[in-house]
Amino acid sequence: MWGIYLLWAGALGVCDVRSRRLPDVLTIPSALMVCAAAFVWQPVALWGAVMWVGVQLFSVWLVAGVGVRYPLGGGDIKLSLSLGVLCWWAAGLMGVLAAMGASSLLSTMIMLMLRKPNLPHGPAMLLASTAVMVFGGW
Repeated sequence: MWGIYLLWAGALGVCDVRSRRLPDVLTIPSALMVCAAAFVWQPVALWGAVMWVGVQLFSVWLVAGVGVRYPLGGGDIKLSLSLGVLCWWAAGLMGVLAAMGASSLLSTMIMLMLRKPNLPHGPAMLLASTAVMVFGGW
């Protein structure tokens, strides 16, 4: 299972870095499969998706309200559906919060180091979520 996840995450990361897009062909089917599996086996894990999507939508609304361009797109929101459920499965509520915080911190640090105001956020989301899934149970 890890092999499939790593191929999927690697493809998404490369696509986002190269084209600044997370393709629907990779985000939508995975979100549907992961959310369906959660609905069947552990419905409470769907709260991970709801939380991550909700925080992202709120932050987009908040930043757009002050007229600042926000480096978060629809692909990032669709990706957070899958990652929210997977992080909840790995480490519960704290896992989702840790992945959200770590991905935001990682994106911010990279933007500051490279002095670029706008970078793709998908790779940071994937790295933070992978770390939660690997180390979440410890």
